[in-house]
Amino acid sequence: MLFSIDNLDSTPEDELKQDEEHTAVPLKRVDGKPDKWAPPQLYLKQSLHNRVRLNSQLLVKLSDLGSVLRQQFGAEIDIWSFGCLMFEFLTGRSLFALMMLGHDQDEQDETDDDHLLQLNDILCPLPESMIKLWPRFSKWYTTDRKRLQPYGDEEPYIYDSIEILFAKNKSPEIGEEEAAIVVSLMRRILEYDPEQRPTAEELLKNPWFSSEESMT
Repeated sequence: MLFSIDNLDSTPEDELKQDEEHTAVPLKRVDGKPDKWAPPQLYLKQSLHNRVRLNSQLLVKLSDLGSVLRQQFGAEIDIWSFGCLMFEFLTGRSLFALMMLGHDQDEQDETDDDHLLQLNDILCPLPESMIKLWPRFSKWYTTDRKRLQPYGDEEPYIYDSIEILFAKNKSPEIGEEEAAIVVSLMRRILEYDPEQRPTAEELLKNPWFSSEESMT
C-alpha cells in the first residue's frame, strides 16, 4: 500500500537529510577486533510519514489493483486488504502474484498490466470504469474483450480463478462445502466497487466468522 506524499522538489535539502545523530547504529565485530572492511555504522530507515497529506484528499494506491485504480483512503480499502490476507492465511500463498516495482516506466507498466490481467482472470472481468483508466488495454484485449498475446504466437496465458486457486492450495481440513462458503465470502469482499464491499460489522455477523468450526 503506497501513500501519496508532498512534492519534495521544493523542500530544502537540510529538511530531507538523514538524522544521523538519532538513526546511526555503531557496527562492531563480536570479538571486538577492528574490521577495516566494514563500515563504522549503519543507519536506520527514516520514515516520510510527516510528508503524507493526511486529509480528506489523501489517495492510496493498492498494489494489488495496479496503478490505474486509485481510491480514496477509507475503510473500504482495509476490507479489500483483508480479503487478500484472508486468502493468504487459508492457503499459504498470495492471491495475486505481485512483482517488484519496475526499474523504469516500461517495466512498471508491464507490472501494472500483469496485475490487471490477474484481477480480470482471478476475480471477474474488469468493469468499463476500470478499463477506461487502463491506457494499455488495447495491447492485451481486442475491442470485444478477447485476450491478445503481444509477445509471440503462443496462446495467451490465462490465470486460474479464485475458486481453482483456493481448491489447489487450501488446507486439507477445509472441506468442499466450507471452501465454497469461504470463496463466496471472499468474492463479496473483493468487489471492484468499494461501495459494494461489506463493512467490518457486516463481516463479523457472517456465520463463517462466528461459528466455532471456522476459528479452529
